[in-house]
Amino acid sequence: VIIDWHSHHIRTEEAKAFFAQMAAKYKDVPNIIYEIFNEPVDDSWEALKAYSEEIIKTIRAEGAQNLILVGTSHWDQDIHLPADNPIIGYRPCYPTDTVVFHPFQPFAQKKPWLLLCGYGGYANQ
Repeated sequence: VIIDWHSHHIRTEEAKAFFAQMAAKYKDVPNIIYEIFNEPVDDSWEALKAYSEEIIKTIRAEGAQNLILVGTSHWDQDIHLPADNPIIGYRPCYPTDTVVFHPFQPFAQKKPWLLLCGYGGYANQ
């Protein structure tokens, strides 16, 4: 089960309140996955990283140790960016949406960079 925050803008305080409630309620449910920002559009990796670190801290503070998906810009297409400036200490997983008609650099060219750096990935669609 994926608990998904689907927004096109960074809303840190609202997301923290939402995920604090969800993590408190479901912290002992092993098949919960937290997707803390589904398909960010045009936010920089620096902004997304800062947001993600805040939300991850909120989830972990409630005792939840479940998998956390951390989105990247351009609808999760820029999965190579965390390899150069990763989130440290929380073992995030970086999702990507492999949309075949997408105008950005093909996923196949970005995926090896992230995986070679030792970070997890999750492909959907």
